[in-house]
Amino acid sequence: MKLLLITLTLTIAACQEEKAVGDTAPQRLDTTFFAPEIGAKWTYLATTESLANPNQRQQKSPDLMKTTIERVQIYDGPKIIDGKPYYQNSVYHDGKFQEGFILGWDGRVLNIAGSHSPDTPLKLTQNPIPIAQIDMVPGTYWHWPPNAPIGDGSRVVAFETIKVPAGTFEAYKVSIRKNPPGVISLREYWFAPRIGIIKETNRIYSKGKLQSRTTIELTSSPSGST
Repeated sequence: MKLLLITLTLTIAACQEEKAVGDTAPQRLDTTFFAPEIGAKWTYLATTESLANPNQRQQKSPDLMKTTIERVQIYDGPKIIDGKPYYQNSVYHDGKFQEGFILGWDGRVLNIAGSHSPDTPLKLTQNPIPIAQIDMVPGTYWHWPPNAPIGDGSRVVAFETIKVPAGTFEAYKVSIRKNPPGVISLREYWFAPRIGIIKETNRIYSKGKLQSRTTIELTSSPSGST
């Protein structure tokens, strides 16, 4: 699920910009949202601005090309793999199949457990990507993948109100850190306990220059807003 195949290489500046968060009671994760009725649909609008000329000098207002697509996620239904239940989803960009993924749930952590496509069977990944857990508060942290450098992973930095085209939600803001060579990718997502992912942002830098920035926002979901 590229919406959540998240990379980050610097200590998140956005984390430093967050206002201090006091003690916040954890929100119990409602597990029904990732196994709704078969055919349930989440619709997103994804806008990407890419540097028109990657070789141009860094400017205060770089020349960016803007593209917008409709991203639709559909729940295909439950699947049993090696005796364990999973939840299959498909993603379409402007009506064309883009990727398939399955969610895993071990009673505590919700994760992206594998992938599929029209031409290949379901395939479990060696290192499932954690998205959320049954109890979360600001400061909750997942080290991922297991062999990553110390400090790489996902951290909940806030529980806040956020507005997107689908409505207004109470959501966890999660920042991700990872260190691929030669690239700086700053990515965050907002996770609402009864809805799922409602927003994601991603900025990619190379040699100190912004290469692209993408914003994905929920426009409709099976559950509606909170």
